[in-house]
Amino acid sequence: MFEDYPVELTMKHVILEGGYYDDGTYSGVVDYYDKEDKLLYIDVKNDVSLFSLDAIYKVKVMADQDSYYCEGVIEERYWLKDKKKVVLAIHKGFNKM
Repeated sequence: MFEDYPVELTMKHVILEGGYYDDGTYSGVVDYYDKEDKLLYIDVKNDVSLFSLDAIYKVKVMADQDSYYCEGVIEERYWLKDKKKVVLAIHKGFNKM
């Protein structure tokens, strides 16, 4: 559904009290969307350690005609050969912008 579309990830707020808030916006591309488990697999350009596991992220997906957004937490972050990946667990589904 969203495969190969560009995305922007922005930290909305930190869950952990006293945690580091990052106001940067990071870009990537959707690798895979698991609709059943509500997981969004994203190839990112930045170091995966920049993505906190203790924060809520807003993700904007820029599709052909429309843009969509969702919110969720980073469930996993890892390197796979030459690719950097994060897995976002989506909270309430996608909304059209």
